[in-house]
Amino acid sequence: MYSFPEASSTSELVFDFAEGLDMKKRVDLSAAKCLYSGIITDTGSFRFSSTSQRTHEVAGFLLGRGVVPSEIHEFIFDSNHENRLKLLGYALYEKLRVFGKHGAAFIALSQTELRKFSIQERRYGRSGELPAIHRSSVLFNAHYRT
Repeated sequence: MYSFPEASSTSELVFDFAEGLDMKKRVDLSAAKCLYSGIITDTGSFRFSSTSQRTHEVAGFLLGRGVVPSEIHEFIFDSNHENRLKLLGYALYEKLRVFGKHGAAFIALSQTELRKFSIQERRYGRSGELPAIHRSSVLFNAHYRT
């Protein structure tokens, strides 16, 4: 198990692994978009206190690989299609489980539920179609796909 709570995001940790394995040069545009997407979602677009100089150094490297920040930001935060909004309402009302005492929350959606709302996997490594829970009330937040 690898844990580094000071990291801004899982993407920053993945980048650090790649760098440690001397594989940084293999980060192509597609991988850079995925990593950048993870960084901006996990850091609240660089607003959260976990954002560090290192976070910006990694983001700068990814920009050097061809990432266009406005394109990624628009795709993740500004694309509120009807089905996405319906899924969001359903997920928050029917599927959100909060464990306030433990500082955790999760939303689990099946492939069937995603298909019900015509949600398809998209580019840029987007973490599902749902927003992260605000970090002031939840200490742990995870997105995963089965």
